[in-house]
Amino acid sequence: MNVIDEFLTGYRREMDDYEQVARITSDQVKVQLGSAGIRAIITDRAKSLDRLAAKVRYRDKEKKYGSVREIQDDIVDLAGVRIALYFPKDREEVGRIISSQFDLTRAPKVFPKKRVKPSYEKRFDGYRAMHYRVKLRPETLQEAHRRYADSVVEIQVASVLMHAWAEVEHDLVYKPFQGRLSEEEYAILDELNGLVLAGEISLERLQAAMERRLSQDEVVFASHFDLAGYLHSKLSEKLGEAPPEWAIGSVDLLFDLMRELDIAHPDKAEELIVDLHEHYEKRPVSEQLIDLLLEQDQRRYDVYYKVRQRRENARLYADPMLIEKGTEQEAAIGDFMTKWIQLEMILRERGKAAQGGKQSKTLKRAIFLGAQSLSQKDAARLGQLRHIRNNLVHGIEIPEPPYLRAAAKDVESFIDVLGSEDDRK
Repeated sequence: MNVIDEFLTGYRREMDDYEQVARITSDQVKVQLGSAGIRAIITDRAKSLDRLAAKVRYRDKEKKYGSVREIQDDIVDLAGVRIALYFPKDREEVGRIISSQFDLTRAPKVFPKKRVKPSYEKRFDGYRAMHYRVKLRPETLQEAHRRYADSVVEIQVASVLMHAWAEVEHDLVYKPFQGRLSEEEYAILDELNGLVLAGEISLERLQAAMERRLSQDEVVFASHFDLAGYLHSKLSEKLGEAPPEWAIGSVDLLFDLMRELDIAHPDKAEELIVDLHEHYEKRPVSEQLIDLLLEQDQRRYDVYYKVRQRRENARLYADPMLIEKGTEQEAAIGDFMTKWIQLEMILRERGKAAQGGKQSKTLKRAIFLGAQSLSQKDAARLGQLRHIRNNLVHGIEIPEPPYLRAAAKDVESFIDVLGSEDDRK
């Protein structure tokens, strides 16, 4: 058996694993892009055996493979995910999400790239896309799937129009058994590429038109995609330029909360945007707005946790071990947050009294005013507890149950101390 047949035989045996790692990667991408309000069609695949065989034999003419390892090192797109964006301008944000969710094995490959001596002088750029080679992070995987963390997956990011054109061009131009195209056929493909590039401009204009429509007060946000577009538009006005790609953050929970509170419309969002600070790299817009809504009325915590729980329950591939851990963790979170809300109410009242009956705009300011009687050490610990609260609310980092239970006891101690001080007044 020659090395090519040996490689293909091995791939046939392992093809199910490649399909699995591609699917897991695709699922993680869907969650992240959906949360960020990015519209896309996401597909995954393991490379088909016939395409792989054709590619290996074609490349062998130049590479002259001497071993299976040489083929494996040369062809790494055996598991692939394709992100077909509705709006080409979202490429940068998708790139940021990919870089934060996965481990990149190399710098992203940017297309178009220069071709050596093209057989036809193109008038248009050709394929425009970003290709990422990534590995899954072990901590994002179930125990049974940890073995996939060493597998390389290629993620291709382009517009829906560009992906369609690229598929046509690839099958006609690069399949060795199709035969060489004529000058007229190359010209037609080039012409189609020009139409696709014009179509991408139209998609960008469509995105801008949708953002303008959503800025009208009478509109109700129909989905978190609408809310994400609105926030992008308003933040552009506030900054005088397009916001950084990380400024908006994940908007799905914000949308669910606003809809549940029956305030999912632009005028309410605009009221909240006034109070945003501009350190978006520290606190994305979506997190700031959730905090502002919760700080306006502590009763909204219950609503928020219901919508968050719905999101968690909708996640796929639940691991029984994780469910058991999650139950214990949820109980610890509930205990901490119940006590935190009590403490928050005490601090707000103390802060209000310190300002002669005037309510503080933000929880951070209320805590500062309400904790003035505390020692420096206690004030620092209170700040740490508030940090835990922020992480829990926004799902940034969920501590282990024993840590949360200890933190809840500290919150209870603050309630006792500050409550006793108030009783004595």
